[in-house]
Amino acid sequence: MSFARASAHRSRILCAIAFGLAAAAIISGKVLAAPANEDCQTCHTDKAEPSEGAEPAHGDLDCVTCHTDAQDIPHDDDLKDVSL
Repeated sequence: MSFARASAHRSRILCAIAFGLAAAAIISGKVLAAPANEDCQTCHTDKAEPSEGAEPAHGDLDCVTCHTDAQDIPHDDDLKDVSL
C-alpha cells in the first residue's frame, strides 16, 4: 500500500471513530445542552427566583454561566464555590 493510500485509509478510520464518538455523546445526552435555569429551579426554588415584575437576582445570567460544574441534573453535592 502506498503512503498516500495508507494515509487516506487512516483518515477514513479516524473520521469514522470521531463520528461514532460524537454520535454516542449525543445519544447519551451529554452534548445536547447544559441545564436551563428552569431545570435548576426544580430543586433550587429559593435561588435567583424573580418576584412578579422583578428581575432575577442574577440578571440575565444562566445558572451554569457561573456554576460550570453543574452540567448534569441532578448534579453532585460538592460543586465548586463561585466567586465573581
